Formats: sequence, structure tokens, C-alpha cells
Amino acid sequence: MTSDPDLSPALDVLPQPLLEAAQAARREFLVALEPLRGELFRYCRRLTGSVWDAEDLAQETLARALTRGAVSHQPVERPMAWLVRIATNAFLDQVRRPAALLVEPSERAAPALALSG
Repeated sequence: MTSDPDLSPALDVLPQPLLEAAQAARREFLVALEPLRGELFRYCRRLTGSVWDAEDLAQETLARALTRGAVSHQPVERPMAWLVRIATNAFLDQVRRPAALLVEPSERAAPALALSG
């Protein structure tokens, strides 16, 4: 029998200054990319063919860009090209993902057996 890993309560709560710094970095990142948002949306609209799907893809692109930017060790020299690549990959991920199958019950549930006693 395997024991559960030691889940020490060393970090019960994330410190508020840490959360505030993360929120500030996110705001600064989005403000910096705001001039590119219209062009990004238009590109996403061409990919998806839908205004609503384009908005979802643009949001996903910005979220992925924030994550990738946070771990990058090099400056992003052409931000629009970078966003286009991220959007394209996000779109392809969605297209490649198998669609959910709607399954209908083929048979009615078998009646419960009555216990004779």
C-alpha cells in the first residue's frame, strides 16, 4: 500500500503581495499588447469564421502569450508575428481535438428484479 505524499501545510495561503504583483504584471502585459488586439482579432476571425469563436481564440491566445512570455528567456522582437503563431497553434489544437460524441441510450434500463421473500 502506498502512502500519500507529505502534503505539508507550509503554504496554506498565497501571500497578497504575490497575487498583487501577478495581477499588475498581467495588466501591464495586456496594456502593452492592446494596440495589437484589433489585428489579432481580425486574424482569429479569418481562422474561425465566427465572431464569437474569434473572441474566444483571441482570449486564449493572450492567455497563452502571457504564460509563454513569463517563462521566455529572450525578448519578443516581433509581437504580432508571435501572437499569430500562438493563435494558429491554439486554433490547430482546437481543430485536432476530437469532438465530443453525443451518445443516446440504446436501450431502456432493465427493470429492477423484485426480491421474493
